[in-house]
Amino acid sequence: MAVSSHTTVFVFANFSLDPERRLLMRGDEPVALHPKAFELLLMLIENSDRVLTKNEILNTIWEGQFVEENNLAVQISALRKVFGETGKEHRFIVTLPGRGYRFVSPVGYEKQKPATAPAIESEKSNGSAPTSLHQPLTQAVAEARPSQKKYFFWLGLGVLLLGASLGLLFWRGLLASSSQQPVLQIASARRVTNTGKVRTAALSPDGKLFLYSSGKRNETGLWLGHVDGGDHIQLRAPADAKYRGLAFAPDGESVYYVVAEEHNPNGALYRSSILGGVPEKLREIVNTQIAIAPGGKQFAYVRSDSKENRSSLLVADLAGANEREIASRPSDQSFEWQTPSWSPDGKLISVAAAAGAPKGLELFVVTVEDGAVKQLTSESKWDTVSATEWLKNDSGLLVVASEKAEWADSQIYYVSYPDGVVRHVNPDLIAYGNSLKLASDNRTLLTTQVQRSTNIWIAPAHDLAQARQVTFGSLERLDGMLDLSWTPDRKLLHSAIVDHAVTLWKTDPNAGKQQQLTSSSSFNHRLSMTQDERFLVFESNRSGSPEIWRSNPAGDDTRQLTSSGENSWPHVSPDGRWIVFRKRDGFLWRMTIDGTDELRLSEQPASSPRFSPDGGYVACIYNGDDRERIAVLSVDGGPPIKLFDAPVSANFNLGVRWIPDGKALTYRDWGHAIWRQDLDGGEPHRLPGLPTEPLYAYDWSPDGKELAFTRGSHISDIVLITLGPSSPR
Repeated sequence: MAVSSHTTVFVFANFSLDPERRLLMRGDEPVALHPKAFELLLMLIENSDRVLTKNEILNTIWEGQFVEENNLAVQISALRKVFGETGKEHRFIVTLPGRGYRFVSPVGYEKQKPATAPAIESEKSNGSAPTSLHQPLTQAVAEARPSQKKYFFWLGLGVLLLGASLGLLFWRGLLASSSQQPVLQIASARRVTNTGKVRTAALSPDGKLFLYSSGKRNETGLWLGHVDGGDHIQLRAPADAKYRGLAFAPDGESVYYVVAEEHNPNGALYRSSILGGVPEKLREIVNTQIAIAPGGKQFAYVRSDSKENRSSLLVADLAGANEREIASRPSDQSFEWQTPSWSPDGKLISVAAAAGAPKGLELFVVTVEDGAVKQLTSESKWDTVSATEWLKNDSGLLVVASEKAEWADSQIYYVSYPDGVVRHVNPDLIAYGNSLKLASDNRTLLTTQVQRSTNIWIAPAHDLAQARQVTFGSLERLDGMLDLSWTPDRKLLHSAIVDHAVTLWKTDPNAGKQQQLTSSSSFNHRLSMTQDERFLVFESNRSGSPEIWRSNPAGDDTRQLTSSGENSWPHVSPDGRWIVFRKRDGFLWRMTIDGTDELRLSEQPASSPRFSPDGGYVACIYNGDDRERIAVLSVDGGPPIKLFDAPVSANFNLGVRWIPDGKALTYRDWGHAIWRQDLDGGEPHRLPGLPTEPLYAYDWSPDGKELAFTRGSHISDIVLITLGPSSPR
């Protein structure tokens, strides 16, 4: 079609697009679009007679900018949400794997006519608030200092400059109130660290100092920095430690941190002067983020008790005494440990919690005096909530969360108080970590930003240093990060992020041929295949909540096997007879390949079940006490046959794997190692020859001769955001 005149209004379905006024209408109602999404839609419509390649779109919409393909995927996903597209049927935009995108809805056009509503301005060159009542977004250029450090990836990825990408990204984010007037504007952002290894961080009340943990997972230290630069002060040397919570005292003279170590795996709270010196241990069995009360006399935190099957919100004196429970919930609706935040008046604590399947996570406020719990948000359906932070005037909260319906990196949301209206502060393609802290000026906001890339490698089992790369995906495609397993015919099943969804793929590691098995419309992972190659079994939220599904090897002929909500971690037995999975009650269950004859296997909550090569046993992560342990169960259930302790650095997020001969189990750590635990006992030992980058999913070939593993790069740094003058003060 290639229509270039912008005196034309394009009409399709119940929409009309006016290029001159930069206005998309649904019937008589204007539709708010991100500027790049508008430009992308216009380009697709003007070229609806052909397929537009990804490179062609990137070079046109982001001309002269350093961006990755996922920028395009984010805007495609935003357009599909506007059009209400779900599932495999795309009535407007079709993805042609390996080729690009095409607009397929019939398009007509008419002469431009006066708009029935005020035009939606896409950008403001001066960063001021828009005059249009219908504009929910504005744009302000980020102030970002270029990085002086180059981050090298492996073959094919070259040099990634986080600072440079920050300098080239434009910050967008104007949050509208219920009256459609702006209440939160991001004016600028700048990076204040360049290590690429920041784990968690906190900001001093005056906004001048920041505290952060940094380093490899098994070599993490604690540091103090100044926002205006200069040398950083090391408060704790790098060690095998997990920092769960960091905070400044209200007077800014001391810092508090929660750390779990080998000799204290349940964590402890410490206090240290900002000038250094010997830290003071205040309280043990604290292993979550902490929120310090405005008066500086108390702190709040979360604790889970698997034996009592409940999650508690606790308050104690900062000196470590007088702990008391102010609220509790059952374990299947537990409080999120990263999320407590104290309101400025000291009367409320905000905390995220599961609202019950399939609703996902919501935000709650708890009254400190009497423990009354009130649900603040509804229908937000967040999959994760990493942090909450009150605005200093009690008008609302900022939240770092990711959406439940699709793969989405954590973004910043605004939740008004007390009405609980959720609005997305949209900063283009930026992923946030678990840190969020606002200074007392109500304008200076600290957070962390993350960039990732992963690819699949294969190495001979006898010499893991001789690995070869199998996939060559782009930034944030994350091939094999969440899933990786061999098929009986020596192909690789794995996950990848496509169009903001977790999709399942099959890759031939020798021919390099790839086949997408599931559509880009839901979250699909944790897959396994029967030895006779009849069935794939996997977890998917395509029905609204995580459930167990079955399909043929091509991903077709799908069948939902569970329906109670929040069923996860499926694994199929080698003979294809049984599926073991984690039920919403937290225990492991077994059912037939047809989803019948359920039998509970574990006597305590557990996760990550995996059938042994002979199908007679199930390995899992067992939560029978206050710590995670590796367990081996009978396929018929009962108490663990074997239990193994693991070091504090063990990472069970992706479960365990059997050695093909059935004599040992392997698991990852938080650094770049895979460990072997022999079933006969003894201490676990580290497999030699693996690379120094972070490792994710992995699997042994059926004959035990090769190891497929996913290696990647994770770059995380602290960013200071300045909220604009129109933000609440």
